[in-house]
Amino acid sequence: MLQFDVAADTRAGRGKGKNRQIRLAGRTPAVLYGCGVASQSLSVDTRQVTKEMLAIQGRPAVLNLAVDGKENHHVLIRAIQVDPVTDTLKHVDFFKIDAEKAMVFGVPVEYTGTAKGVDMGGELQILLHTVNLKGKPLEIPDAITIDISGLRIHDSFSCKDLDLPDTVALMDAADTLCVRVVAASAVTEDEATEEEATSTEAVAEAAAE
Repeated sequence: MLQFDVAADTRAGRGKGKNRQIRLAGRTPAVLYGCGVASQSLSVDTRQVTKEMLAIQGRPAVLNLAVDGKENHHVLIRAIQVDPVTDTLKHVDFFKIDAEKAMVFGVPVEYTGTAKGVDMGGELQILLHTVNLKGKPLEIPDAITIDISGLRIHDSFSCKDLDLPDTVALMDAADTLCVRVVAASAVTEDEATEEEATSTEAVAEAAAE
């Protein structure tokens, strides 16, 4: 899993006025809570946290949060508030986790290569973009890669075919399809069936009126 280091300072005082001062200083108000820690008001460097969030891009990640340069916590970003006008951070919630306790994470699935079936005129259908895995946070992969280059027409790839580390468990059904290659004629037939169903519904609605 991706890991990043973030420094935070204890934040004294609350309220809109105090938070405005913090933001003007290039920092973002934050709060830390969760496993075995009392809720703490903090502030973090806005640029740094924004940079880390852009690097994460929806992938699971653990932040190593150092508070006042001495307390270190494994945390997840639980919630963020963004200014709708300036698109800048307004507030961040950090949730402390136990790195030795198994948790479930949604891990993105990345597809590489060009399927042989596509070169033969088939249609590639990607059906799964995220797979749910359970394990210790630091042992969860930040992405799962599937090489689709060997798929021919009528071939498919299911969750049971995933190459997963021994330290994590698949939480989705093993027969869940990830990707498949279908014949172009099958795609056309599916589209025709959908159009026919839509037309039938329209006629029924008109008759009811």
